[in-house]
Amino acid sequence: MKLICVGVGGSGAACTETLTHLSALGLLPDGWNLIPVMVDQDQQHPRITATTRFIDRYLAVRAARRATTLSGQGLFGLSISRVVGSNVLQPSTHESLFDLLGLADSRQAKAAARLLFDGSEIGVPGGRDFANGYYGRVNAGVCFFNDPKGRDSILAAIREHLLSGDGCVVLFGSGFGGTGAAGLLHIARLLRDDPQLKPVKVPIAIIQLEPYFEPDSSGNDGTGGFVNLPESFESRTGAAYEFLDNLAQAGNLPCQAIYPLGTPVPAAFPPEWFARDQQDNPHLFLEYLGALAARDFVLNHKELTDDVRIRRLPVQPYEGPLADLRTVLFRAAVSCRLLDSYFIPLLDHVDDDGVLPGHPWVHRVCATGGMTAAQLKEHFGEVRALLKEILINSGAYPHDQLLSASPSDEERERLERRVRITRESFPPDFLPLMERLSAPTLIGAGDPLALFDDYTLQGDAEVVARSLWRWVAGALALEAPGGQARAGGYQLRWQAHDRDVDNQPLQLPTTPNDEFHSAKDTKRQLTSLALGKWSERNSRRSHSEYPSAWAPAIVHRDILYSGKARDDRRYLHLGLLAIAMLQRPGSAAVPVRLLRQGQLNETFRESLSKTCPIPAYDKSVVAEGGLLVLFDTTVPLEDDGVPSEEDVIGFFYPDTVVVPAMGLSSQRRTEIERFGLYVARRGFPRQLCVRIERDWVQALRASQVPNADRQGERFLRFLANFEARTVAETLPPFYTEFPIPGVARWIRGLFEEPQRG
Repeated sequence: MKLICVGVGGSGAACTETLTHLSALGLLPDGWNLIPVMVDQDQQHPRITATTRFIDRYLAVRAARRATTLSGQGLFGLSISRVVGSNVLQPSTHESLFDLLGLADSRQAKAAARLLFDGSEIGVPGGRDFANGYYGRVNAGVCFFNDPKGRDSILAAIREHLLSGDGCVVLFGSGFGGTGAAGLLHIARLLRDDPQLKPVKVPIAIIQLEPYFEPDSSGNDGTGGFVNLPESFESRTGAAYEFLDNLAQAGNLPCQAIYPLGTPVPAAFPPEWFARDQQDNPHLFLEYLGALAARDFVLNHKELTDDVRIRRLPVQPYEGPLADLRTVLFRAAVSCRLLDSYFIPLLDHVDDDGVLPGHPWVHRVCATGGMTAAQLKEHFGEVRALLKEILINSGAYPHDQLLSASPSDEERERLERRVRITRESFPPDFLPLMERLSAPTLIGAGDPLALFDDYTLQGDAEVVARSLWRWVAGALALEAPGGQARAGGYQLRWQAHDRDVDNQPLQLPTTPNDEFHSAKDTKRQLTSLALGKWSERNSRRSHSEYPSAWAPAIVHRDILYSGKARDDRRYLHLGLLAIAMLQRPGSAAVPVRLLRQGQLNETFRESLSKTCPIPAYDKSVVAEGGLLVLFDTTVPLEDDGVPSEEDVIGFFYPDTVVVPAMGLSSQRRTEIERFGLYVARRGFPRQLCVRIERDWVQALRASQVPNADRQGERFLRFLANFEARTVAETLPPFYTEFPIPGVARWIRGLFEEPQRG
């Protein structure tokens, strides 16, 4: 059986590295083959390069020791396969949105890009704005993941391992970053929808991480150097859950199971550790839980369908998968200590005949395995080096043993803090701490004469250390840490007793033990997670928090309906509505045109259609196959009926009716705000409300808009919240018909004269 583990972005690579380490120690069940894949534009990310080096060394040890046929549990028994030379893939070969979206070739593409991205994101021809990743700009990131060349290379690399039908896929990534949030669902859908894989019905799990680290602001109050702003981590996570919730409500989740993982108290890093290209952050306990989630899916994937798998916070005494994880780390620590302080130094005293007085196992192992004492020592050294790397990452090694010969104060302080942060992220008394570890105490019952009695060339190849590992496992007396078992809290940012954005109980379930459990109602679970107060610490000013090219539309809705929207936002929205619906002087026709998706390049089309949160895309967002663009009525259209990018001011979207273009100039934005204030003082909001309120919610329902009742009432409340005014000056009449056929009912309802009676 094959486990294809796909780590998307930095956190995804971190979890992939941890799963690879633990799998080398035998964490996965017998007979499984691990295929690690990392997907990131930044191929030099420290966690990616570290994982690649570890896999190289691991495979080299197995090849040198004739262990390539091993597939069983135990030390280094797991087979790891490559998908490409370095096990890392790129979402796209492009490094700028300008080139990716073909903006040099199409005025239509430039107009569409102006709707969704600001000038700094669009860039220039040949730009490299996204050369090292997407750093929180998720709405741009999803476009790169829809690059056909990148899509095809990712599919080709993974597909061949799944066509036999004996594997499953686990996707790791964060919901709060850039690359992971942009790519998790995209890759899941690629695999689900691939025609060649449809007959195979590949089991897929998504393991999504909530913010589990943050900058330590004590002594540093600035975040100006950050690319992915940490103060927006939580709001991005809420957006990711909202996107999953929309998919669940539409019955369109691209996976069999979702594992949401988080922590109520994130680890705090120094702010400078967040700088671009320097994110070599400490390993944290949540990444180990991610590896356990992958193991859970391997064990249970045949029984899981549209499940959200949840777990409690770790509490003592540890049991189930936590006990397995703790045990395997202690085995690694004891084995490494024995190799380091006993077996390797001992082999320096073997005589020319391969005999060490008092240690007959040396002669027996060498004779059985056809190895010299020097080769045995070399083998033990290779194993120790890999075990040491695993233990360093887990925080088991003390920082002073990792320092260079003449460390600087800065190096010493960084390493000390790094190890401390890792250790503090683990539950109390969970880790083996090498400076305190006493191997004789833990394995005192083991018989040294039986150390290598079960070593066989057939069963272990030349990996003699597998026999040492079994001996340690059989002799290890690992005392369970003290503490009273109790029902733990929720292994996420929000707990069962917290309240949602409407001050209602979240109704999140709790679990009785350290196993993963399926939530009883997947849709309700995701809705509860989406309704958490993710924006408590953030005003949602960023426009790139949603895993969708449509992020500006959703963020605009959130701000507009939050109850805290400033007047400039409210009057901007009202001004756009009035431009779209009132007959202004010199405007004989509705200032809306259909920008057809067919006029955009493939990447742009795929990004719009596959990342729209509205499931029935053609029926509920626009007319058939395009964008309804609102443009400046004072500027004549080009010959082909499409406004230039300089004249685009917004677009239609059902949750808010109209959305301002991201590329609006500050001057044009101010003009529209002033026009909104003008029509507000003349009663436009009340007139519009009276015009549509009778049929508005029903029109949204008929157009298959998700949460039609809630969104419809929100829009009517938005209009009703403007102060009613009676003035002598009247407004221009409403347009009474819409010039573009085939639009959704909610759009027609805005313009058609209402039928009373």
